[in-house]
Amino acid sequence: MKRLLYWELLFSIAALMLFLPLAAQEKAQSEMRFGKHLTLGGEMGTMGIGLEVGTPLRPNIRLRAGIVALPFTTVFAYDTHHDLLKLLSAKGNSYDYMVARDERIMKALLKGWLPYRSSSFPNTVEVKEKLLRIEGKVLVDFYPKSGSWFYFTAGAYIGNMDQWHMKGEIDPVYAKAVSVVNAYLPEDDKMRLLSCSSSPNYYSEAEVGSDGKIDYSYRVLPVKPYVGIGFGRMLPKRKLGCHFDVGILYRGRWRVHSDGYHRDDFDPFFNWTSIYGVAALRLTGQLF
Repeated sequence: MKRLLYWELLFSIAALMLFLPLAAQEKAQSEMRFGKHLTLGGEMGTMGIGLEVGTPLRPNIRLRAGIVALPFTTVFAYDTHHDLLKLLSAKGNSYDYMVARDERIMKALLKGWLPYRSSSFPNTVEVKEKLLRIEGKVLVDFYPKSGSWFYFTAGAYIGNMDQWHMKGEIDPVYAKAVSVVNAYLPEDDKMRLLSCSSSPNYYSEAEVGSDGKIDYSYRVLPVKPYVGIGFGRMLPKRKLGCHFDVGILYRGRWRVHSDGYHRDDFDPFFNWTSIYGVAALRLTGQLF
């Protein structure tokens, strides 16, 4: 009888030792749901600096949302380059030809003291460029094993389309001269005063406004898919932890955009930049 009681006591202790950790783990897992815990993190990386909040959805799935920006681009002065100015009709006719073929155009230009020869126009124009990048992000982390350090990430960055913005200005008298000439030309052969930018990898044109202002931008997709991997616990062990993320962001093909006529020609090599490498170091604190 005593032996039987001994074995029953031993079995009870063993069962208690086995099921207590399981019960604790089950309780801990039940707490890993949306809104039960919240983390706040600050990051620095190739996308700039930013803030984000995170919360577990399940024991191995976490939702993150935040904002990142490149603030130094809004503090320091614009970089400056020179665009080539072109003056052509829609059909490729020159300014001098258009003026010479219609006596009314010459009289109108002389009356307004406006340039009637293309040689009077400047060859280049100073253009200031600025990088504008402000992105919101919504990301989901998947941990292959609950409690592990490694995770996969998928989601999207959502932000401004016009990331490189170009601004410049020429004397309005030149834009006015083009407007006078266009008043006598057919709709399909109007003159265009174009600001042209080029490099070995791309060429772009944007029409100068009627007020002499140049304003165009290089656009990407507003919603940019992201995939990557990361290292760091879902919830910091001592309320403070570190994460490191690497991945790729698809921005789409670069396009030139302006309110007037515009055209671009990017070679395939340049469009490889539509895939952008992302790396970020993040310091995270658990709020509750």
